[in-house]
Amino acid sequence: MATGITSEGTPLPAKRSQRKSRSEPRTGSGLKGKPQRGSESTVTARETSASEVWQARVTHELSAKLVEDMAVLGLDNKTEAVRTALELLHRHAAEIRMAEGVRIYYGGQTPPLPTGVIPFDPSEIEDDDE
Repeated sequence: MATGITSEGTPLPAKRSQRKSRSEPRTGSGLKGKPQRGSESTVTARETSASEVWQARVTHELSAKLVEDMAVLGLDNKTEAVRTALELLHRHAAEIRMAEGVRIYYGGQTPPLPTGVIPFDPSEIEDDDE
């Protein structure tokens, strides 16, 4: 199927892409939703699925420690362990963002303590070494 004629009068080759529009993301090997390895795609996980897969390679030593940790925490499988770890990572980052916001708001000065909170006094700590 020709898409046009050149200035010499010969037909232009058919378009290779089966995309319906330019806004539709390109895909590799004719597979819908699956980009070619190494290519960048505009397809996001939200467009194709309700979730994403996150993976990491770990050493055998760390893996053995993580299996022990999973037992301590009552996690039944690696998916639960990875999900829990990523949730903790996200929570930690949110705490850092919040602390940075407080620092910016107070211009680097120490923020006031909430009502009813007594300031820390290091002299009140007993020294167990004596």
